[in-house]
Amino acid sequence: MHESTIECVEGLELNGCDAEIRESRISRIAVEGYDTSLPREDVDDALREHFASCGNIIHVHVPIDENSGTLCRYALIYVNKEDEEKALRLDGSDMGERILQIQSYPFHENHLENFFDPMKEAKAYRIQHTILVTCDDISFVSMLSRRS
Repeated sequence: MHESTIECVEGLELNGCDAEIRESRISRIAVEGYDTSLPREDVDDALREHFASCGNIIHVHVPIDENSGTLCRYALIYVNKEDEEKALRLDGSDMGERILQIQSYPFHENHLENFFDPMKEAKAYRIQHTILVTCDDISFVSMLSRRS
């Protein structure tokens, strides 16, 4: 990187700048109660139609169980933040002779924190490998020891 570029970047301040991390403008809601025996595309279309009155539907995710190949009992619908309240009002509504349960499923600020916690713990240890050689045998031993 050119030296003048480095000086410029080092002098930047984010105070009051729009480069700061903003709150998400997207909301996520979980929906249960639809017919899981239908094809995925049919459920996706039905959910889009059912929630169309709420505003812009950004994305509908109808997951499939990897083991059985059937639809999971919940779907995730992504809407604009300002449309979330309208979507939540559809809780208890009928879709295809089934009653939907709808609830907010917010994003968590540190949603990967639980994923990385075990890694933090693992870094506290180190693996020591030892080869034990006797007259008639060679053994390979691995041991965990706490880092100091």
